[in-house]
Amino acid sequence: MELTVKVFKALANQKRLNMLRLLMREGELPVSVISKRLKISFTSASKNLLKLENVGLVKRRENSIWIYYEINRDRKYPYQELLFKFVKK
Repeated sequence: MELTVKVFKALANQKRLNMLRLLMREGELPVSVISKRLKISFTSASKNLLKLENVGLVKRRENSIWIYYEINRDRKYPYQELLFKFVKK
């Protein structure tokens, strides 16, 4: 499947959009903080963050028992800036 389709499928979920907005506002955060701020379970947050990671929108960093996520600005899409402007709203 084309990457563009995968990205838009990943964004077709309110929880994942909220996660991206939170990460754009606050930068790198651990899964526990993301789940608490969005009032969703830790498991739900982890699964949705993994979907965003699989299409390259976020990246993660592991630090002992903590997993931190942040917006992946290393991966370049032709429409990345437009996408991030849309998600910010």
